[in-house]
Parts: sequence; structure tokens; C-alpha cells
Amino acid sequence: MSFRGGSFEELKYRLILILPRSQKVLVLPTGNGDCLPTVHIPQGTRVAKELQKEIRDLWRLDVIFLDLLPPEDGYLPCAIAEVVRSQGLTDFVPVGTEQLLDVGLGEALLARLVAAFKEDSFSNGPFSRVG
Repeated sequence: MSFRGGSFEELKYRLILILPRSQKVLVLPTGNGDCLPTVHIPQGTRVAKELQKEIRDLWRLDVIFLDLLPPEDGYLPCAIAEVVRSQGLTDFVPVGTEQLLDVGLGEALLARLVAAFKEDSFSNGPFSRVG
């Protein structure tokens, strides 16, 4: 997290970082299994812009956001992004969609993700398709 200090409130987002060619999602291995990466951004800022900056600073990934989802079923808000360029994925492990329930994705979001891989959209937005 590069935002440090100040009196600003922060927003925390779960990230679904998609590798479009392999149709895999990047997760972070931990001592307790894999987890989706999360980032904190200052509240009151442009969400997509701040998320892109944090992802680039932390992991050297350039992404395009496909959708920003509000919190649901007790989960944090979620940002779904397609990785367009990486300068090394040393922190991440790519996993298939069948493994995403184990990282706390939830069935509803997993269904949306699988649909997007089949060239359906996440939402009604014109940029919400993988690829």
C-alpha cells in the first residue's frame, strides 16, 4: 500500500486480476492457502485511477478495469481487471476458475467471471468483457 498517513479514510478493494490468454486469475499464495490480492486507496479519489496506480506501484502490472462491484454477501468491494502488461509476476500464482471458490470469491461473482470468459459481459458496461 503506497498511501500512507494523513487523516483520510481508506477504501479496501479485492482484486480479480485476469490473464486473458490463459483465462486464469492471479492470486497471492500465503501460509494459509491462496487469497485474492487487496489494495487500499484514499476515499474521495477516482477509484479506477487510484487502483491502477496502486497495482502498478505494488506489482508492476498495467491493467484495464472491466467492472467495479459493490460489497456483497459480507465481502469487500471488488475490482475486476484485465492484465494488459506485466513486468514480472513473481508474487502471483495463476489459477483456473474452478479454484476460485477456495479463495473466497463467492458463487455469484464466480458465475459472472465464468460468463465473462465465455465472452459475455460482467455488467451492461461496454468495456466489461475479457479481451
